[in-house]
Amino acid sequence: MEKIVLALSGGVDSAVAVHLLQEKGYEVYGYTFLTGDDQKKRRIIAEDAAAVAKHFGISHKIDDIAAEFDATVVRYFADKYFHGETPNPCVYCNRTMKFPKLLAYADSLGIEKIATGHYVRLEEGRIFRGKDRKKDQSYVLCLLPESWYHRLVFPLGDYEKKQIRVVAANLGLPVAEKAESQENCFVPNDDYKTFLRQYPSRFQQGDFLDGEGRVLGHHNGLPFYTVGQRRGIGLAFGSPKYVVKLDAAKNAVIIGEEEELFTTSCLVKNVNLIGKSGEEGFSCAVKIRYQSQPAAAAIEPRGNGVFEVKFEKPLKSVTPGQYAVFYGGDDDQLFGGGEITSDRR
Repeated sequence: MEKIVLALSGGVDSAVAVHLLQEKGYEVYGYTFLTGDDQKKRRIIAEDAAAVAKHFGISHKIDDIAAEFDATVVRYFADKYFHGETPNPCVYCNRTMKFPKLLAYADSLGIEKIATGHYVRLEEGRIFRGKDRKKDQSYVLCLLPESWYHRLVFPLGDYEKKQIRVVAANLGLPVAEKAESQENCFVPNDDYKTFLRQYPSRFQQGDFLDGEGRVLGHHNGLPFYTVGQRRGIGLAFGSPKYVVKLDAAKNAVIIGEEEELFTTSCLVKNVNLIGKSGEEGFSCAVKIRYQSQPAAAAIEPRGNGVFEVKFEKPLKSVTPGQYAVFYGGDDDQLFGGGEITSDRR
């Protein structure tokens, strides 16, 4: 019987993943890591994951990686905001923490395969979007190196979320009715502004500027704003105005009209390509944030791991810090992606 290490989060998805993997003949080893300093949340995760492991009678390890997680993912998250960018910590975490931890634990046991409860499909050595488009999580896997693919298993990719709920109920799983978490795993209530207040010395007052550089008022820190924001700016205008850019060099929030939010291209750095050489341009579909729809674009190399993404039609609120993720094959196959570093309006 082939062995496999599964990321066991204590939620319904990873719980059903145990069942699906066992049906395929795997001997499953559960691996749970705890992050953050919310002791109640940590306890619930540990207890629920342990209950699932007991239900299925599988080996289970709990690993407290809070300090390492804080020094990498949380630091990355905070640094991005204080540099005037809007990060996606899940993309970064999957590349630097979650999958490396799973692979390392599997290696320690002499096990080749690892699995997670992500809603994606892995077919013929390529990652494809999940059957459930509302749950598809291929976006957050864009930085995984192709060299890891032969070790990955995604048992939920051919299912819709409602089907997973039915399976959980039929199996009488202890987490069958557990609500799905909609928040960042380390930011309480997904309130990142309150979370970032733990770094008071990093907040710096600056200016609101218009496109001509005229001072419109003063702000209390770049992390309070993001490109495309209209509400909560704190200034009164005669017509709707938007945050069109965060200028970290000047510590300024640039205010403008809605049409200034549209751009025809952007630069992307630290690009990870799947099945592409990186030496030639190619056409594909691009998602500029997790919830956006794929948009037609051309990808052209600019050297030093930087690519220019040229959109077929102008896109709104292309935001530095987010990821541009590439898809081909009828917008279904993951071609990789990279971090948006600037736009070119």
